[in-house]
Amino acid sequence: DNANIRSFIKIYLGEEDINALQEGDTPLTEDAVISIVPAIAGGK
Repeated sequence: DNANIRSFIKIYLGEEDINALQEGDTPLTEDAVISIVPAIAGGK
């Protein structure tokens, strides 16, 4: 595939969604806190 981040995967740098920053080009620091959150669906 390509290097784009899938729309159903949310990645946060601290509390900021990286899509609001520079997406995959967002610079990181050594102490950066990164959260990767997959979409969850289902139920009855």
